[in-house]
Amino acid sequence: MNLRNRKLLQYFAVVALAAAFAAGVARTNWVRSLENIYYDYWHLLSGVRYQPRHTVFVSIDDETLAALKDDPLVFWAPHFARAMDTLAQAGVKAVGLDVLYQVSAESWLRKLELPDSAASRNFDSPLRAALAKGDKILITQLVQTKGGKAQLLLPPEDHLLLLPAGTHDLGIGNLHPDDDKRVRHFYPSITSDPAFPGIGFAMQLALRAAGKDAAQNQWQIAGSVLHREPKSLPIGYTGPPGTIPTVSMNVLLQADALERPEVKALKGKVAIIAAGNAGSSDLHFTPYSRGLRSVQMAGGEIHANIVESILSGRCRSFAPTGNSFAARHGPVP
Repeated sequence: MNLRNRKLLQYFAVVALAAAFAAGVARTNWVRSLENIYYDYWHLLSGVRYQPRHTVFVSIDDETLAALKDDPLVFWAPHFARAMDTLAQAGVKAVGLDVLYQVSAESWLRKLELPDSAASRNFDSPLRAALAKGDKILITQLVQTKGGKAQLLLPPEDHLLLLPAGTHDLGIGNLHPDDDKRVRHFYPSITSDPAFPGIGFAMQLALRAAGKDAAQNQWQIAGSVLHREPKSLPIGYTGPPGTIPTVSMNVLLQADALERPEVKALKGKVAIIAAGNAGSSDLHFTPYSRGLRSVQMAGGEIHANIVESILSGRCRSFAPTGNSFAARHGPVP
């Protein structure tokens, strides 16, 4: 081998080693931490990054809890139905109920072995009628059992049967914080198997709003192609907590709700009904949680930000490598 070829070989060897080193470093935690700090301060210093146009957060706030203080949550089916009917009349595209419940009022009353009555048999009828219309997504959670198996926490069976697509009208609401507890990414789906109801809650709502078939393996929305696969995408937050338009659920329960300007403004949007009261445990750290205040964001507003990201095409940039669902949480059966 002559001198020229030997130098050329050494050059390519150095380039290959440098590329391998850079690829290895890019996957290390400290580089990801630097990326996360940049990502956070990019949001924090920007403040409101863009005006949300696609979503509204229907808050189960202190006003709502005070108005319905005599009714335990298990008996809120008629209230949720009234709120959903108001939203439908206001012209929203889809409604997501971010309230995890596994028992209906009627089944709970049957457990008490109370005397049979029309009220106990038909208490949930308004909610069942609202669910049967096909523009509702109920939230579910994926949990790990003691045996390490994945399991979905499903709504009551009598409600599930009324959903036109059954379990495929559910959306998985798990949020996936990074190691520093901040939520920066979301999973459109946690599995590539269309037989498993594994599409995320916000993704389901975005698909409904965009008129897309949830049974497909990929979807083109706002210039982005999203795949049914367990890989995360960045959340393009619109701004700090409170940026997503918020309406108290109690407002939707009023007789004059449809005459109110904040309700008229809901036409064409995706509405997410979720906890927003002062004592809620559904609060999470986001990129806006740095600094002295370290404010948290309601889970319902995070889901609304994910919907905004999808429908506005703002989930295409910056995604850490090796960030698959299976890599972080294990395989889904």
